Amino acid sequence: MSIRRRLFLSNMLMLIIPISASVLIAYTILFIFTGGSEKPVEQSYPRALEIMTRFHHSADLDQMIGEAESFNALFDGKDVLIAVAHEGQFVYPSDVEARLSDHKAILPVLLTEGVTGNISMNNLRVTVGQTGEYRMFLFDLSYRLTDTQIFGRPLAFQVFLIFAGLLLIVVITNRVLTRLLTRSITTPLGILVDGVHQLRDGNLAYRIEYKKNDEFRQVCEDFNDMAAYLQRMIDRQQRDERSRKELLAGISHDLRTPLTSIKAYVEGLLDGVAEDLPTQLKYLKTIRQKAEDIDGLVDKLFLFSKLEMDDYPFRFEDMDIGQELERVVAEYAEEYGNKGLTIVLESLPENVLIHTDPVQLRSAMLNIIENSARYKNKPEGQICIDCRDKTDTIDIAMTDDGPGVDPDSLPLLFDVFYRSDPSRQNPNKGSGLGLAITRRIIERMGGSIKAENVAAGGLRITLTVPKDPVRPEEETHEADTHY
Repeated sequence: MSIRRRLFLSNMLMLIIPISASVLIAYTILFIFTGGSEKPVEQSYPRALEIMTRFHHSADLDQMIGEAESFNALFDGKDVLIAVAHEGQFVYPSDVEARLSDHKAILPVLLTEGVTGNISMNNLRVTVGQTGEYRMFLFDLSYRLTDTQIFGRPLAFQVFLIFAGLLLIVVITNRVLTRLLTRSITTPLGILVDGVHQLRDGNLAYRIEYKKNDEFRQVCEDFNDMAAYLQRMIDRQQRDERSRKELLAGISHDLRTPLTSIKAYVEGLLDGVAEDLPTQLKYLKTIRQKAEDIDGLVDKLFLFSKLEMDDYPFRFEDMDIGQELERVVAEYAEEYGNKGLTIVLESLPENVLIHTDPVQLRSAMLNIIENSARYKNKPEGQICIDCRDKTDTIDIAMTDDGPGVDPDSLPLLFDVFYRSDPSRQNPNKGSGLGLAITRRIIERMGGSIKAENVAAGGLRITLTVPKDPVRPEEETHEADTHY
């Protein structure tokens, strides 16, 4: 039950219970002090009403006295009496004044001509009827209520008892309902507080189990979502911290190798080791090559850092993906053919437009092609490009015939500075940034990337690119072509 409904029911019960209880108390007090409710005599004794009714239509004295005798005999000792009077005197029963000894003062008044109807006074109620010269009286000696007293007790005292009882019921009802309602609120609040303390103490795996279907259930579910989000954030922060450490270590390693070579060749020139001009030119070309390697590494680091901070501009436009892949192969087939890698187009979709950045998509593909060229394990290798049209995306599968990757290393393939060579003793195999940059380019386009070994040998990398990515805003800046 929801808390709103509990509050509504609690407020309703705060009204219904005291009102019902006060009515019950009032009737109980009246019953205790009056011996019953204040009912007319005619309602308690229907036969008396019949007798009084017939009396109004008959003047037969003997018949009236006979009816009265039957009634008094039936209700003898019940504090009810029927009497008959004639010319200011009671003619039946003979002991009226004795039985009404407590009310002698009122009897002359009742016998006065013209006094009829219902009369209530001190502990006595009388119903008077008259037909001709005869009068009939119905005395109710059980009557207790007067204007100011109830059975000898002041009316104000009874009102006080009713008010006190009502106040007591209100206090008890308020106490019980408040306790029940408070418990329904404080219990889940305590559960939430315990959960907060668990998070404060670093237990991000803690989850709240709350089964009641009220407002706190949504709060507890949001708490669990928050805890899961914090755990993901902490895990990501730890991964980012490891990546930064690996990044620093990788930069140090990949810069140290060419710098060491440059230093050695410069010292050789200064020490006169290279005495002839051809040797000197060889040293200088080597120094220039190492400097270009450093420049390329710096460019990749710059691009990677910009992509990591989402600060690298993308220029989205509509393009035919089939035509774009044909242009890439046409432009770079010869270059990579000279490196011993053949680029083959297997299948292309026709007239399929996608909205993406063609420069960055080309950079991502060239990083994969370059990776296949560097890691091929035979003089002549091959990479096949297969593009498939899906409903909302296109899949570009790039499969080479190289050595593949150890299955345990597949999840790490797109990490920063990852190389399949754990010792990192072969810097000529690349910086380890190419595939990491490719992953971030595809993710910026709203897509995904995955790698898998193929059964025949080799590695397949699949780029999934949305046809119309959802972006916060269209980027119109000119994209940097460095990669």
